[in-house]
Amino acid sequence: MMPLRTRIFIIISLVVLCILGVSIFLLIKSRQSNNTETTTTTNGEGTTFTEAGLVPATVVEVTTISDNVTALPISVLETEQNGVTAIARTFLERYNSFSSDSKYQNVRDVKELVTNNYWNKLSKSITSSNQTQNNDAFYSIITKVYGSKLEVWEANSVEISLETKISEEKNGVISNRNQAALVKLLKENGNWLVDGFVWQK
Repeated sequence: MMPLRTRIFIIISLVVLCILGVSIFLLIKSRQSNNTETTTTTNGEGTTFTEAGLVPATVVEVTTISDNVTALPISVLETEQNGVTAIARTFLERYNSFSSDSKYQNVRDVKELVTNNYWNKLSKSITSSNQTQNNDAFYSIITKVYGSKLEVWEANSVEISLETKISEEKNGVISNRNQAALVKLLKENGNWLVDGFVWQK
């Protein structure tokens, strides 16, 4: 018969060995799960099945582009037409966006975009408008161009129709409308400049 001290030592040793064995087993298991890739499968309903269980997933559609698709370069003419259209859009948005507090800054903002003849007309309108300006009620217009079409393209003359959305505030009431305009541009010294525009019905 073993003494009591020996039996206690054996029991404590066995418990320590069991705890140590479980700890080593759990450590190895956690390292294996971190190092191995998780296999996932997605069903048609957007649920992913993994080793960890069900995980909600987002199904991403992948589109492949054929090797036969080539991007066509933009020609010099198309580049010039795009530039002229951008000038017309910028002019109309700046010129027709103003408020009663701006003191006709919108007209001054388009000076570099217009011909000398057209600027002479616009600058006269600033002078005459200053004399009749009414500062009693706030008034403003914001114009945004959302569409354009090249109507006439000649060597030194262009006409572009623009579709605009105009927001108008008068006496605290805001109204919106769509309005078309025809902008005429001339080529002077190699530069395209606005020479006038008219609102269309």
